This record gives sequence, structure tokens and C-alpha cells, in this order.
Amino acid sequence: MRYCYLWIACLFLLVSVRAEADRLELVRYTNLWTDSPARIADAAGVTYVSDRGHLLIADSEISEYGDHTDPATGELVFKGHNVFEVSLDAVEVHGRWLATPPDPKRSEPVGIVWHPGDGHVYVTDDDQKRIFRYAFQDTHSFGLPLASALTSFDERYTDPEGITVDPASGDLLVVSGTKEERVLRFRFDAQADTFRFVSEFTVTPHLKDPEGIAVHPVSGHVFTVASDGIAEFTREGSFVQKFNYSFLEGSGVTFKLPGGGTFAPSSDPNDMRDALSLYITCRGIDNGAFPKKNSLDGGLAELRLVRVRSLSSPLRVPSEYSTVQAAVDAASPGDTILVSPGVYPGSIDMGSKTLALVSEHFLTADSQAISATVLNGSGGKFVIRVGDPSLRGTGRPLIYGFTIRNADDGITASDPFDLMYCRVTETTDGIDYEGGGGTVRNCRFDRNRDDAIDLDGSTAVLVEQCEIVDSGDDGVEVRLHPHPGPDTLDIILRDNLISGSGEDGIQLIGYDVVTARRFRIEGNRIIQSAKVGIGMMSGANTRENFEAAPLTEEVVVIHNTFQDNEIHISGGARLLLANNVLVGGRQVAVKGIAGSSLIGRNLFWKNVGLGGDRDQLGDVVEAAPGFVEESLRPYPDSPMVDSGLLEISWVGRVWELSTAHEFRGKAPDLGALEHWVGAK
Repeated sequence: MRYCYLWIACLFLLVSVRAEADRLELVRYTNLWTDSPARIADAAGVTYVSDRGHLLIADSEISEYGDHTDPATGELVFKGHNVFEVSLDAVEVHGRWLATPPDPKRSEPVGIVWHPGDGHVYVTDDDQKRIFRYAFQDTHSFGLPLASALTSFDERYTDPEGITVDPASGDLLVVSGTKEERVLRFRFDAQADTFRFVSEFTVTPHLKDPEGIAVHPVSGHVFTVASDGIAEFTREGSFVQKFNYSFLEGSGVTFKLPGGGTFAPSSDPNDMRDALSLYITCRGIDNGAFPKKNSLDGGLAELRLVRVRSLSSPLRVPSEYSTVQAAVDAASPGDTILVSPGVYPGSIDMGSKTLALVSEHFLTADSQAISATVLNGSGGKFVIRVGDPSLRGTGRPLIYGFTIRNADDGITASDPFDLMYCRVTETTDGIDYEGGGGTVRNCRFDRNRDDAIDLDGSTAVLVEQCEIVDSGDDGVEVRLHPHPGPDTLDIILRDNLISGSGEDGIQLIGYDVVTARRFRIEGNRIIQSAKVGIGMMSGANTRENFEAAPLTEEVVVIHNTFQDNEIHISGGARLLLANNVLVGGRQVAVKGIAGSSLIGRNLFWKNVGLGGDRDQLGDVVEAAPGFVEESLRPYPDSPMVDSGLLEISWVGRVWELSTAHEFRGKAPDLGALEHWVGAK
């Protein structure tokens, strides 16, 4: 899946973030009757089906329309369905069903949730005070329920509305609306094959008549949805905060009777892989209460939860410590150092301490804080050093929100570290790994004299969402120094722009010995390299000579766009090449791909040569790519659209090339970026 929730949770623990005055932002709003082919009149519950990458939306009142038609089109409103499977942007419909309780005349699904533990769908009915369990499989979905359980207990009143799953326990959480507003927790009893009441917590006085409920997959917090706002509670039921709907001001959108809620990936398939949205349904006018105003106004709102960060007792530079190094020396493991805007000369040695070194960008998300907070290495050996050779592997600091410049190495590291929202410029090597690794995310590397990122030793790294431009030598250089295992080093380069490299965009340098490394190169735009987009060499040679070395390490190259390189890919004896776009190779598109390598479906265009016979190059799509030159995003009518493979068999296993939520349409697109109707 395309998210890194566990990594985000660990990051927030390191910097002791607490949520204060958080906010919700409207990403998009869709009228589910007029703007979606689903034609949902009164959207009630909503749930995310992660196995399919889609939303299920329940319509609690559509069956009440009977033979009524849409006055605008004459279309029959109720066509025998009250549950709809749609894409995250509601532009595509993937299924329609009728959830039918024992009394079909009372078919009013209110809340709905897909349970990842058993694959069933659970639906609440506020009239019958029950939870119904339905089958949800390709061969059989919905129809009559498999089982049901009462939500009322001890003769107490309940009004079951929204329903969700606690991912930590598998419990069902039901929000009860009028009279006694509370959240009810039900746990599965395997012997009785039903869910039994476990506990509850009240949502009053914070909300009135809640309709929806969702659980945040990172924090585990419970969000309840009502007409007067959205309230956040801890898993145990302690109130955290309430969001009103002021974020709708000026948008032209109003929430008429907000209903269900669920957290799911962003509707934009090109968004960051761990981007989360809160999806809220809107029922519109209550047709039961106002039958003469029977309206077709169901809606789906996509919201983004923005955490406003604060730090508890950071060490402040320069108000408390005149230099960053002084703050590092005074800090204890786990501390956070907050650096105000300014230029700070000299090298910084973080040693083996696990610290968070952050600028004000961490608190404000203001990009100007990055350019205004400069760590200047003054022409020394490094700007920042991470790790102590005598205590290797004991720390993992976070470096967040700086301009790092003017030294031999921007960062030299023997321990893992995480680098986020930084610019690294005017160094020899932007990052010089001598071991360790970590995560590099949302950073920009430009005008570095040698390599932007240089991996030596036993280094495992994830580099994503970065701009790596105008490197004097290679964008990313990896020396395959001996590493026999037993651990396998995973090197993942994804969703980056690598442009204008003086030699190779990515260069893999073999040392004539097999190592325990795996490479996954995915979703990148690798363009305008002076020599090779991805080049492989042997014999410790770092001067690209178009050798196309048959390196035996596993290299997976999928969903990338290559443009205007001398050669796009050279070498590899265990390489998978699929769903890529290769355009404008000045010599050949590919060279020397051999051994157990497999070339699947790829688009080739205007390369001086392909680099082999067509039957050696797999499923060749030879056509003008049809993309926006500035971004390389495909146009709607591009041959890249819907032309990719979902999976491929290679070296004895089936490889998933895209998950369902990563693409729109019937199949993934070729290349790095997905066509999407919401793209500007």
C-alpha cells in the first residue's frame, strides 16, 4: 500500500507533538447525483475498502422514492440499489447492490463499514436497532444478511447511526444519535457468531445527534460527525477537540445533514503516498421529515486534517544557545532543538544522539522558513555529521526544514537519520552515506558538485518526493560494497524528479561480488541525464562508459518516465522493467538487459534506437506519449492512460505493480504520473 503510517507515528513520537487548534480543510466536494455516475440521492454511510481501493456509500432513503423520477432528466431515481462502490473521487462506479434486511420494505442502510478482518460489510439500521452482517465477495455480495445483532442492551435506548472498525482491536464502534448520544463498542464472540456490547463513552455535551463515525488509522482517535461539527476523542473516549464548519466559508459548499465518515487515501493518485483524507457524506434535506421537499442532493466531501504542531520545552537557538552545536552538546536523547531563522556557520556534529533538529517550518509549514534558516558549513568537511564510529547504529535523528550548504558533504552519516523538507545545495555530495540509511523526503538537492546522494557501505534508504536537479555527477550513486547479509538492504527511490545529472540519474556500481541488496525504482521522472537514466557499472568504476554491467542484485523499475537521456537504462541481470515510458533516448532506449531480467509492457517513442529486437523488449507500446511537457502528466487521450499492467509474473512469483487506490480507470497508466480528472 502507498502509505507509511507507522513511520509517521514514530516521527511524531520523536518530536513530542501535541495537537492544538488543529483544522480541517476542504479538498473537494462532489454532488453524488449530478456530478457522479453513481447517482446517489441521499448518501448516508461511507467506508473504505482497502483491498479494492474504493469507497462504499450507503443510501438510506433512495428506496423511498418508489417510482419517482428526476424532474430534470426524467430518470428513475431508485433502480433497485442502495449501496454503491465508487472510486475515491466518485468519478467511477465499480458496483451497485441492494442491502436487504429480512423485511425488504424497511431497507434503510444508515451506517456502513467494511471489516478488513473478515471481509464482511456491517450495516446499521436505526429503525430496527440492529447491526446486519452482509457478504462482500466478487461472487456474492449483499442480498439477505448473514447475521444480525441488536444494538440496544439492558433495555436502554439506542439510535444506531454510523459504524466503523477499530483497527487495533477489530471491534465495531457504533455512534448512537438522539437522546443518549454516545459511542458503543461491540466485540466479536466467535462461539455465538455475533458481536456483543463491551463498553461505551458519551459524546455529549460536545455534539448533538451524531450521524457518522471514523477512526484515524495512525492515532486511533475516534471522530464523530454531526450537523454542528466534528468531534475528536481518544480511543478511550476522552474529548480532544471539536471542528466546526467554518472551513466551508467562501467555498460555495454547505453541509446539509452530514452523515457517515471514513479515513482513506487521498483521491489524487499523484499525492504523497501516505496522504490521508477524511471523507464525509452529506444526506441533504431529510426526505423523511420533509417529504414534500424530496430532493436529490447527496454529497461527498473530502477533507484534509491539518495538525497544528507545538513542541514541549524545545532547546532554542539562538535565544537559549548561541549555536546549533552548543544546543546539540546540551541535549539529551529524545530532545528537540528549534532553530530560528538566520545563518549558522560551521559544522554540526550530532554524534549518536537521537534528536530532532527542526526549523520553524516544522511548526508553521511556511516554506520561507526553509530558505531563511541556513546551516552553512563554511567550506568545511561537512555541514552535519550523524553517527559516532565507536557507537554505530545507536541513534536516528530527524533533520527538518533547513537550507544546508557550502561544505564538502552536506550530511555525512554512519547512522540512520531522517531528512525532511530541506534544501541541500553547493556541496560536493549532498548526502554521503557511509552506512545507516533512513528516509529522505520532500527535499530539494540542487547544484551539488558531485552526487546529490551517495550511498556507500551497508546502507538501506527510502528517498521519495524529492527534486534532485543539476548534480555535477550522478543524481543518486550507489556503491555495492560487499554486504553478504543476513539482512537484505532495501534501497527504494520513488516519486522523485531527477533532472540534469552530469553523468547518470541513478548509478549502481558493482564490486564484482554478489551482495544482499534489493532496489525498487518507482514513480520517478528521470530526465535530461548527460549519460544514462539508470546506469550499471562493474569493477568499482564510477566513470560512466556505457558498460551495461550485468549486476545480479534484484532491481525493480516500474512506473517511471524517462526522457532525453543518452541511454535510459543500461545493464542488469535480474531486472524487472514494466509500466515505464521511455522517450527521446539519444543513443538507444535500453542496453544490455540480460540474465533472468524481464521486460514487460513499456511505451517507447523517438529513441534513436530501441536497444534490441522488438521480441526482446516485451510488450512494446510505440506511440507518441501525449503528456504535458512541464510535468510529464498524461493528457486524457494519451496512449499512456489505462495501458499499464496490474501485475506480472517474474522469478517464480506474481508482482503487484499497482494497488487499486493508486490509479483511476480500468488499469494503471504507463509512466510516473497518473491521469486524473482533478489535476490542474
